[in-house]
Amino acid sequence: MREGYNPVRSNEAWYHKKDKEIMDLLPIPDLGLIASAGFDSKICLWRMDSLQPKPPLLGHNKGVYSLDWYADNHLILSAGLDHDVYIWNPHVNKWIFLLKGHNHSLVGVKWMPGTNQIISADISGMFRVWDVRTFTTIQTFNCPGLNEINCLAVTQPPKRIIAGGRKLVFYDYNEPTGHNLADDEAAISILYNPIFYTFITAHAKCIKVWDASNGSLQSVFRDLTKSEITCICMDQRNRKLFVGD
Repeated sequence: MREGYNPVRSNEAWYHKKDKEIMDLLPIPDLGLIASAGFDSKICLWRMDSLQPKPPLLGHNKGVYSLDWYADNHLILSAGLDHDVYIWNPHVNKWIFLLKGHNHSLVGVKWMPGTNQIISADISGMFRVWDVRTFTTIQTFNCPGLNEINCLAVTQPPKRIIAGGRKLVFYDYNEPTGHNLADDEAAISILYNPIFYTFITAHAKCIKVWDASNGSLQSVFRDLTKSEITCICMDQRNRKLFVGD
């Protein structure tokens, strides 16, 4: 036996449970690690050179289906039967933030390379696009034509989201042709929200929320109505937005 320190081999808490399936594998060459996601709610970490385990990432309450590596910030992303996206710092073996907003089990989470965006999707076909700088949703949309989706992928370039169920559905990023415009469609209504210090612009096919301090786009909400949007208004507390078509 080699002299000196040897990794612990018998600590069963560092392994997946024997009767639970491993659902996803994620190589992380930047750290020399492989991450495995299990139906036992664990994310186990393994050294690539020795194949020995490191302390697992614990925090999910239910099975984990999907892993991804956010290379720019050295973060692990995970999603599964829990309705939240978990963001982990692998150096401290702890999740640092939960992205909340889905109402169903998640089928996948992906980082869009070259951007600050994370894409998540749940089994019902609801997609959320997150800005990782603020951990906020910047766009939501539903997947038409599929009652249920099972998997998710992204490409860059082209900037594309791919959903899989009984068929494949592709979404390409719609870059406005007029870069000095709020949208290619005319703004039919503009509201100012003094509570959140934002402007809300309504267009025929979407609602956009803008930061009033610097004019940056905060969120985009598409596919809210079957017909074109014609009017919007806020409640007295400026907490709810009503949309008419």
